[in-house]
Amino acid sequence: MGKGGARLGKPHKGSLLFSTRNLYNFLQFKVQQVIVDTRPEEEYIKAHIKGSLEATLPLNDENPVTLDALRNLLDEKSKKEFEEKRNGHIVIVGLKERRKRVMELCETLVKEGARRVAYFEDMDKFMSKYGFLCGTGKDPGESNKEKFPGEVAPGLYLAKTGECTDEHLRKLHITHVVNMDDQKDEGGKEEVKVNMPTLKIENVKIEDDDGNVHTGSARKVVEDIEGKRKEEKSPPKILLVGGAKNFGPALTALMVLMREKNLSAEEAYEELRKIRDDLPSREKLLKKIKKLMEKEGNFIHKKKEEIEKEAKDEVEKKKGEAEKKAKEEAEKKAKEEAEKKAKEEAEKRAKEEAEKKAKEEAEKRAREEAEKKAREEAERKAREEAEKKAKEEAERLKLEAEEKKKKEEEDKRRREEEARIEAERRAKEEAARKLREEEERKRREEEEKLRKEEEKKKAIEAKERERLFVPEILLKGNKFTFQLHDRECYLKFTLFKIDGNEVMDLNHIEVPHQLDLEGRRDPIENGLCKHAFEFARTKNYLIKTSCVRPKVLANLEGFSDIILPDVVNSGGNTYYQYSRPGGTHGYS
Repeated sequence: MGKGGARLGKPHKGSLLFSTRNLYNFLQFKVQQVIVDTRPEEEYIKAHIKGSLEATLPLNDENPVTLDALRNLLDEKSKKEFEEKRNGHIVIVGLKERRKRVMELCETLVKEGARRVAYFEDMDKFMSKYGFLCGTGKDPGESNKEKFPGEVAPGLYLAKTGECTDEHLRKLHITHVVNMDDQKDEGGKEEVKVNMPTLKIENVKIEDDDGNVHTGSARKVVEDIEGKRKEEKSPPKILLVGGAKNFGPALTALMVLMREKNLSAEEAYEELRKIRDDLPSREKLLKKIKKLMEKEGNFIHKKKEEIEKEAKDEVEKKKGEAEKKAKEEAEKKAKEEAEKKAKEEAEKRAKEEAEKKAKEEAEKRAREEAEKKAREEAERKAREEAEKKAKEEAERLKLEAEEKKKKEEEDKRRREEEARIEAERRAKEEAARKLREEEERKRREEEEKLRKEEEKKKAIEAKERERLFVPEILLKGNKFTFQLHDRECYLKFTLFKIDGNEVMDLNHIEVPHQLDLEGRRDPIENGLCKHAFEFARTKNYLIKTSCVRPKVLANLEGFSDIILPDVVNSGGNTYYQYSRPGGTHGYS
């Protein structure tokens, strides 16, 4: 929290009274902090600092506010946040007329371990000046996460290059920016980037590349700032800005504080620490100030004559303001007296008018009362006559109503009977219709079922035909072959002789794996083998079934007369048993 604010007496060590500027600068420090607003609920709803916790102190309770009592004033969410942050920095927002009680709370918080506690009591002024840091309603809102320029003195702000956005400048109503960096950086782009047509940017450099201060430039910038800020009509708001390694802005702010508050360099540096937490080192900054003053003399502090003149001007100004205020008070008092007198005259006239009006009203009421009585008597007689006629009419209407009711009941019973007969007829017709529809539905369902079964049967037959289909088989060299779905299926053979007989040895059959997976192996092998057997018969070849599976061979019984029989081994020789007219012969 720094050391900003006025100390509130020795008994309250660790407690401060924050000014509006103190509070604004405090909110820019990223430290563990919590703000507790003790004002009445309607004041909190009207305006509060964003993120502040509502803890309205009871108006008629003058008992000391203990830590537990404060906890009980917070809701559950606020209580949790308070417990997490209460050992850090705390700001208590309250009303000026209740300062004594709230300061007792501040003292309690310090004793309970808070690092620093401050008290703030001018929320209306803070809202008017820094409304962008405030919220309304019951919701506390999010605490400020942005870092705004620090306020050195009224209308003078301090920031780093690139830290401020156009939005920040607009919210603070900045009118002048004093840029203390070089006008161009290494990339040739402007360091201060703003998009505000009304903003005036002045590029000032009070240090050379070696860090030496230009006396004339330093004097001029301080005098220019002082001159601008003394303007009575619309005094400007000035922002000093420079890079992280640039001493110029901090040095200028230091000189302004020394000059305006007549402080030593050391005292001014301590004041500046309350505003920014990223200042150049104390030793280096004070060294530059002292070197500047040794070289130029003390041009920073005002001379005695200037101070006396300013004090005299201030006295004159205050005297003028006091006279103006007294005049305004007198005019106000005279106006109030005139208004009071006019009010009394008006009340007197109003009273007389009221009495006159009351008298007239009484006479009017008396006349109205007499007229009323006469009217009431006439109305009574008329009412009795009307009641008599009404009674007779009622009797007549009653008899007519009873007769009508009796007739309506008979008509109702007749209609109900007709409706019942009609309902029974319609119910029978509806039942017959539903029965016909049900029979028709069942018939259609049966037909649909038969149709689907037929379609399914045809699909299965088509699929089986597809599976059993074998294209035209061609003889190419020593193999029978055909193409199916871009895949080749073939049966290879070798020709040789046994005792003058040509033998066709079927020694290799190829069916692609994919076709095998589709269940086509058996049809393909049957087709290839059958074609080979038919070919062999036309050529009078005998068949050796080296690669033919028994399952396929079983389908070729019509060719048993040309199939070589089983192999017989004897004495290391291989014989083929083959029966033909004239006996059984063996071939090796």
